[in-house]
Amino acid sequence: WAGVFAGLAYATKETSVIVLVAAIVAAIVAQRWSTSDARGDAASRVATRTGAGQAILGLTAAIAVAWVFYSSFFRNPSGLVDSLSAFGGYVQRGVEPGAHAESWDYYLRLLAFSSSGGFIWTEGLVLLLATVGFGAAFRRSSQGFWPRYVALYSLIAAVAFSVIPYKTPWNALPFYAGFVVMAGLGVATLIEHTRSRLGKGLVLAVLLVGSWHLGVQNWRANAQYPADPRNPYVYAQTTTDFLRMVARINDLVAQHPDREGMLVKVVAGPYEQWPLPWYLRRMERVGYWPRTDDAGPLDEAAVVVASQENAAAVEEALGDTYVSEFYGLRPEVILTLFIERGLWERLLASRGPGT
Repeated sequence: WAGVFAGLAYATKETSVIVLVAAIVAAIVAQRWSTSDARGDAASRVATRTGAGQAILGLTAAIAVAWVFYSSFFRNPSGLVDSLSAFGGYVQRGVEPGAHAESWDYYLRLLAFSSSGGFIWTEGLVLLLATVGFGAAFRRSSQGFWPRYVALYSLIAAVAFSVIPYKTPWNALPFYAGFVVMAGLGVATLIEHTRSRLGKGLVLAVLLVGSWHLGVQNWRANAQYPADPRNPYVYAQTTTDFLRMVARINDLVAQHPDREGMLVKVVAGPYEQWPLPWYLRRMERVGYWPRTDDAGPLDEAAVVVASQENAAAVEEALGDTYVSEFYGLRPEVILTLFIERGLWERLLASRGPGT
């Protein structure tokens, strides 16, 4: 099962290589450390008996699962081999990150405290409790393999992601998930070592207030400010204005005689296309091209979506028979929506006078 999940990780995210290496190193060190401890737990003793046959079985499962996905379910047999050639691009991106370059302490600052426009964010409680958990895991009298494994994995992954200049908020998740588990161990440790009832009550009160704060913060980040740049996790985000464009296209579909069969042509680079394919997934005739010349006759489409790079050429090809609107995709990234004039007039007529 470890191999199956490793294969799934490799098939879905390039940074899984960092995660898997961190996990393997942590498992080896924690296993040897725990078995050298006379009070090692049952998991430690089981880990000792893990043989080469099980390791080979796990590796075989990982390769098989990754191959299934990289081969597009057997349609491209060389896909897994091709995935290895992509690592050159990943390494170059990590070493020469350009606009995504951040200092080594970026993730620590992201989690510890940030303030922008009155929006204050901190997950310092988790970091503080995780520190207590790390101390408990590394004690000589630790419970054995699992606390040490999670602690080592989290720290190794955190160091690896911090050393790489290329940084994005979501790349904190692979190690922060481990920090949260260690924070749980920290809570258990504090309660266990607090002798008096009053002390335990104070610890629980602080935890309840801290949990309430994290819950409110979570609600604000996901419900109130999901695309607000003051939210520290918002990064190269899809703007809410993009959803207005999707709503406009759906309104046009309702007025078109072909309904979901209405032809839509999207002329934009890969980074300007997504996530439009997801939102238009129920439509039957949507095509995507990176350049205007590749899209064929544009005036056969009821709706054309164009990136800034292609907007002028699309407008020239369509002439005055189309109405244009502008929508934000991401900060400083604009899409132009071209609507066939007759369809536009039907939409206006359906709204009634004054709309």
